[in-house]
Amino acid sequence: MYVNKLRESNLQDLTEIYDAIYRDHKDGLKYTFSEEALCLYDQFDLEICQMLNSKWSMGVLIKDDAELGKDCRQVIRLAVILYVLYTYTRRALFQSYGTVSRVVGKKYMEYAINLMRDYFRVQKRTIDKVFKFQYRHYHNMGYHSSGVLPESDMHMYIDVLYHF
Repeated sequence: MYVNKLRESNLQDLTEIYDAIYRDHKDGLKYTFSEEALCLYDQFDLEICQMLNSKWSMGVLIKDDAELGKDCRQVIRLAVILYVLYTYTRRALFQSYGTVSRVVGKKYMEYAINLMRDYFRVQKRTIDKVFKFQYRHYHNMGYHSSGVLPESDMHMYIDVLYHF
């Protein structure tokens, strides 16, 4: 349904959608979550707390694990962003205007949690591996950390990211 509507529409870029989002949000809006979305969030939060508590009790909590606590905040932001972008894109495609619900539903929380688990955490681990590899590589070659990869080896960084 949406694919056909997108093909039929004259929507060439997202500028109009971004403008509408900015216009409607520039003075700030408050969104809430449905009860079902809040239950999913509570389960996700509990999962993270149990994982961290388990690692803490085994004495294997590491600095990177503290980042997991930030996932809860990121999931909330991501759920709202996904909801707003979907809602405004749908409005533009179907030319249906009017008030937009300020209640973010369960499916957007599901999408956000899945993105966090299946994409962002994996990407973070991949990037961490690459930078640890790069640090060891350049440190062993006698370079000291300047925070900048030598231009000639930038392809290695991109290639490693691509293959993970």
